[in-house]
Amino acid sequence: MVRSLLICIVFVYLLTSCRSTKKIQTAISKKDTTELSKGLNAKADSVRYIQAALQQLKQNYINFSTFSAKINVDYVDAEDKNYNVNVFVRMYKDSVIWVSVNAIFGIEALRAYITKDSVKILNKANKEYSARAVSYLQEVTALPLNLCTLQDLIMGNPVFLDSK
Repeated sequence: MVRSLLICIVFVYLLTSCRSTKKIQTAISKKDTTELSKGLNAKADSVRYIQAALQQLKQNYINFSTFSAKINVDYVDAEDKNYNVNVFVRMYKDSVIWVSVNAIFGIEALRAYITKDSVKILNKANKEYSARAVSYLQEVTALPLNLCTLQDLIMGNPVFLDSK
């Protein structure tokens, strides 16, 4: 009796221990791409994706009333001269941008004052002053810049983005 019980236990153990190997699961499930590319489903999916991306941009928009920053700039001009300058930027939203460029030993070399309608540049190194319209920014950069888009560009907000 003990012997038959022992044989039954060994037999059950062998049956349960000998099984087929497990199938390895994939980390990424396979999708049927032919179904997504049919007609309106693909267009609706694209529209939803674009709307989600625009919503994410709106959530990450940096809103400010004043801004101040010190920026270290390494600049190489067309004649391969290296310049290491400190740039101080101060802004009031929708009002003014003031930029001061300090060269070696903290000597101010350039100052720019940008408002909604004018760009004023005082080049202390060459003792020159120029006052121009905001369209000067468009001439220099070949971009349709105004005060608001320039402030958004400095802050890292998206520019030239139409939500429609």
